[in-house]
Amino acid sequence: MARPRGKALNSEDRPAVTTKEAAWLLNRRPQTLRKWACYGTGPIQPIRGHARLLWAVGDIQRLLKFLSIEKRKVKK
Repeated sequence: MARPRGKALNSEDRPAVTTKEAAWLLNRRPQTLRKWACYGTGPIQPIRGHARLLWAVGDIQRLLKFLSIEKRKVKK
């Protein structure tokens, strides 16, 4: 999947990103994030507004930090 236009996550000044951008940052397909939203089963939930799903940058950062910690635990 090609990287969508936009800034790196640590320099992102918007409070939320689109589903496509969030999927790229999380290395998931956009449809996976849509399923998380639909079924309420994902590790993060979107902000719903104007018939769109937006994903909070802070939630994405926390999830990525958690996943990197878990990955380090598995390697040990």
